[in-house]
Amino acid sequence: MPRTLANAITTRLSLGDTAEVVAHAEEIEDLVEPSPSDWSRALVGLDVASAPLKQDSPEVEHAMALGGKALRAGIGRPIKSVWERATELYVGAERWHDERVVRDYADELRSWRAQPQAGPLAEVPHARIAP
Repeated sequence: MPRTLANAITTRLSLGDTAEVVAHAEEIEDLVEPSPSDWSRALVGLDVASAPLKQDSPEVEHAMALGGKALRAGIGRPIKSVWERATELYVGAERWHDERVVRDYADELRSWRAQPQAGPLAEVPHARIAP
């Protein structure tokens, strides 16, 4: 069930159905939080973090707070899809690059990428993360 709901969140996000993303996120939260997979929690968290940016009235602070929480959900070697989604979240917020919360997320993303255990990230082309 958690995997099905996670896939539903990803699909709804790609369709721009942010209300459904939030609804599914609330359903899956209790199932994902105790998951032994750090990266499953991170992937769901990053999808949920992207939803507030895609609303008619974007909630940048909320999105960046959720994104930072998702980055901190994982320990150990991040998988490629987590890095890609984390970068996509930043790219989605890039138009607000002057806002402190976006710069903070970019800083956290840069330091996360620089971690020595981040071996699989070498396979991912480095996105431009503004200073």
